[in-house]
Amino acid sequence: MKKLILIIGLLFLLTGCKVSLKDDYKVEITNNKSCNNEIKEYYSTNDQKIYTVCINKIILKDDKHKISLSKYLKQNDVNLNNTMHELIDKIVGETSIVDGSATIYLDGGTTKYTNNGYSIITCNTSDGNKDIYIATDKLQMKDNSVSGFCGNN
Repeated sequence: MKKLILIIGLLFLLTGCKVSLKDDYKVEITNNKSCNNEIKEYYSTNDQKIYTVCINKIILKDDKHKISLSKYLKQNDVNLNNTMHELIDKIVGETSIVDGSATIYLDGGTTKYTNNGYSIITCNTSDGNKDIYIATDKLQMKDNSVSGFCGNN
């Protein structure tokens, strides 16, 4: 019996525990109070990266689980694009080109969503950049362009 418990414990440690959040999970963001628009790499896959600007932590939370966004994304069965669409809805809420809370750039389809104190930039450049930036709404954009983001300078 002790060997069985030891084996189960080792399997649990080696495979980890996958967290499945309920659809109504909440997103808690801790802002960096002394921000200077420094871009920090937060998460990376083979072909896509998430960066944060002026943000220290992103936590996903439901009534049973609390997990950082980066740990949640590291789970094998989590789709980054689907998760980001959910996060855009949960963080910035409804956005529109008409009211100015969404901006689409002419670089292939990069979009900036701004609402509720946060901005999310989803890159979609003609050279294939699909990176994502999550920032406070104090994000400094130059000349209303994505200068310095999405591989543009």
